[in-house]
Amino acid sequence: WRSDGTPAGAVRVALIPDDVTVQASSLKVGNALLLFLSSERSGTTLWRTDGTPSGTFAVKKVDSRDAYVHHVDATGDVGLFVMNDGSHDEVWRTDGTAQGTVRLDSFGRSTRLLGVLGSWVYLSTLSSNLRSLHVERLSLEGGGKARITTLDNPYANRPDAMPYLQRTLRSGGKLFFTMAIGGTGPGHQDVSLWVTDGSAAGTRFIHRPLDLSLDSSSPLFDTGHGSLLFCGSEYGATEPWFTRGTS
Repeated sequence: WRSDGTPAGAVRVALIPDDVTVQASSLKVGNALLLFLSSERSGTTLWRTDGTPSGTFAVKKVDSRDAYVHHVDATGDVGLFVMNDGSHDEVWRTDGTAQGTVRLDSFGRSTRLLGVLGSWVYLSTLSSNLRSLHVERLSLEGGGKARITTLDNPYANRPDAMPYLQRTLRSGGKLFFTMAIGGTGPGHQDVSLWVTDGSAAGTRFIHRPLDLSLDSSSPLFDTGHGSLLFCGSEYGATEPWFTRGTS
């Protein structure tokens, strides 16, 4: 359905079969919304809609099974999504057309998108021992897979200290992101702020800890003036902090 907030402006756009699920992940590329429809019978298909019945259609089948799209990102007219097919996380690029929807590469471990810088997409992948996050990159044209660096986990020797990517934000030609460390307690063991320019030397730690509660996900805000706002936590209190990209 499409709605402008009025009864007269609520219009059914498409009718979906009962056995098909519209996945929660979606992304906007250009003037279209891209959706993922899946079922055991028909597999997983990328759909496109501009809010009209004639502009709502299947673009391309991306997996023959009911695969799970768990992370999406869009930069201009380029959309990216990560899809788990049961054994691998596949990284795809799409412009909303069948020809422009291609698989870039796959990883045999948990993968999330950091964002795009230039002609490269940057990702975080979980190490095989579940104790570290790697920063990796792929060419937007396919190929060029390379590991940039591995992020330090000061709690790696503790049980259940598995790191994961929490938030990402592009600002000033750099990618800012937060890494959370899980644990057995009511909150995170650690949440730290990092930045990367796409190089190993330019990937650096900025600040810890951020908000350690489980319900805030340590929000990041781009001021548009070269500085970033975030929620820092010291001595048990959460406070507004800012950075220009260095500690």
